Amino acid sequence: MTTNHGNITGYHDALWKLPTLVKYFTDHFPNVNMTSNHVLITDPAPFQVQEIQCLFATSGRYSPTFRTIFYALSIVSLFLRKEIWIASVTMAYVMIYSTVAASHAVAMVSIRQRLAFSPFEFVSIATAGLVEAPQLPIWPMTWDEDCDGVLAIVGAAFLIMAPMVIWSGAFHKAWDNNPINQPIFVGWFLLLLVGLICAFVNEVYVDQWTVGQFRFCSPGNLPDLSLSSFSLLGREQPNVSFNESIWNIFSNVSTSPELPPICVYPCFYVSWPLRHRSSI
Repeated sequence: MTTNHGNITGYHDALWKLPTLVKYFTDHFPNVNMTSNHVLITDPAPFQVQEIQCLFATSGRYSPTFRTIFYALSIVSLFLRKEIWIASVTMAYVMIYSTVAASHAVAMVSIRQRLAFSPFEFVSIATAGLVEAPQLPIWPMTWDEDCDGVLAIVGAAFLIMAPMVIWSGAFHKAWDNNPINQPIFVGWFLLLLVGLICAFVNEVYVDQWTVGQFRFCSPGNLPDLSLSSFSLLGREQPNVSFNESIWNIFSNVSTSPELPPICVYPCFYVSWPLRHRSSI
């Protein structure tokens, strides 16, 4: 582990152990004063800090309705295996839906791995620019509730593979009568296997690597995200640290009660190509 201008660069840890970066991050909290509503005491800093969670809610493609349809059609494809046309239609849906979920799992674990090994920074919460001042570790990240839906879909599809191969007449007919289908089924099985492994690894990343997130707001009442008169800011420039950016923003902002509050959410600026940033 090395430090450089307040950034921490970590190395790969075993998935079943507490990662070094996470341990280093959490070690800073015994020295941070926090009120009962998770607001950090930052006086005399010109801003207040609140601990929050940053996440993407479950998307529509993994909503309870779609997942129930998937489970129902999986059962239909097994118990109506002698009705070739019915089993063929239901299996097509099962294969397409689980293929998308498995591909999603591969993408999610790749993005999560990149976030997990990105460096984190420190923001001074008492006096600007002084190393000896209390510092808050900032590690911008978010987690996606789709990870649970992905694991459920891919896991269920993988579990029904064996009985489907043994019992389904539609599967045997498609396998025996058209050699082109054979590599398709083999590819589907391999993709489900890879997707299942990636979904499990992604869950481990979410459980082991998820750390506290914070928002920095102007003094006064903490605003709610539902408010319209609410300014969201971030890094002033890509090459400017969060510490510089936050202190520059709040040192120059007016604290007039007539003006809308200003908040900085570092996690809003995480690169997450699978979801629109506004849905965080």
